[in-house]
Parts: sequence; C-alpha cells; structure tokens
Amino acid sequence: MKLHSKIYGWDYVWRDFADEMKGQLVEDESTGKPSITSLYVPVPAESWILTFNPFVYRGHKTHTGTTVTAAFNALDDFSFAIYNEKLGSQFSKLLGMQDLQIGEAAFDSKFIVQGSDKARVLDLFGDVQLQDLVLAQPESLQFRILAETSSAFHSEWRVPPGYKVLAYTQESLVDDFNVLQSIYELMVISLKQLCAIGATGTPISQPAPQRALRSVFLQR
Repeated sequence: MKLHSKIYGWDYVWRDFADEMKGQLVEDESTGKPSITSLYVPVPAESWILTFNPFVYRGHKTHTGTTVTAAFNALDDFSFAIYNEKLGSQFSKLLGMQDLQIGEAAFDSKFIVQGSDKARVLDLFGDVQLQDLVLAQPESLQFRILAETSSAFHSEWRVPPGYKVLAYTQESLVDDFNVLQSIYELMVISLKQLCAIGATGTPISQPAPQRALRSVFLQR
C-alpha cells in the first residue's frame, strides 16, 4: 500500500494525487522549475472532469489557496452558496437571500446556507454523506454555484449561456492527500445530487484545454 506524505510540500502531494487519480497536470516551466498551475482529475464512472487550481482570486489578484471547479449544463436557475459563519459579513448578500436551516445542529451552527429554492437546497444537503464532507472542510470554505463572471475568478473567466459552475474555494493551499481526496468526493457527490434534484443534466465530460487558468466552460 502506498503511503501518502506531505513532508515534501504541496507540489509533491498534488503530483501524488494526480498519479493516484490518473489526473493530468498543467505546469508553468517559465522559471526553469516546473510549477503546477492546474490539475484535471477525471471521474471514471461518470466521465466527469474536475479542475484543481493552487490559487484563489480576489478581484484581479491571485493568491495562494485552493480552487476546484466543475462545469455543468444548467436546466434552470437553481443556485446555492455555503460559507462559514465567520465569513458572514463578507458574503451575507451573496445571493441576496436568507440563511437556510438544514435541520442538523452541527451543520447549521457552522455554516450559512443560501439558495434560490429552499426545498431543493434541503434535498441537496439532506444527504448525510454530503453534510459530513462539508463539515470536514476548513473555516475559509466557499462552496457555491456560479452563473456568471465573479470576483472569485479572473475577469477573463466566462460561463457560457446554458452552463453553470460548481465552485469550491478555500484560502489555504491544500498539502494533504486525504484532504484533496475529501474535496474530490465532495464535488462528485454534489454533482450527483444536483442531477438527482433536476438542476443539471450530465456535467461536461470533454477534456479540458491545456492552458492555465482555463477550463472547458470558459470562452475565449
């Protein structure tokens, strides 16, 4: 059994994760030492692809962190956003909607949940496994559906008509294999749940282009 170690830093962990998950790395070699800019991880049973990036955007500035995205064809206007209570003052008006209660004390006390359809938000996060995966994430978690260019991404990122993006961000750069695995599972289960509640058809399954900062849902 292979032992996954983080003693060599996040770059080693991400390469280890790519190898284990049969992912595809995109690297910047301009400095002479290859640096990971994107990691495309397939979901074999579903033919889906998740895009991992070792940074987050605030306005037009790039900061160290972790962003994971997956594009999907939206069947309607359903959206949601989850973030830690401590981030409430920054994101309380993200969707312009009230904080929804899921009905689980541990979950409701830690996170603010907003959504465009209360009943479907409850269906989505009524899944116990999904709740546990969200609870395992750090305090800087932002987990949401994006339908348009957002300050969470660079201004060149565009979501084409008919598509939305399931986006996970945290302010820390993940350097733990098990945490990367947890994020992967969170994204996959969420996509399955979005299909189950009728918010999407099959998420995009075509290979992502070989260019940093871009994914299959971006328009040039």
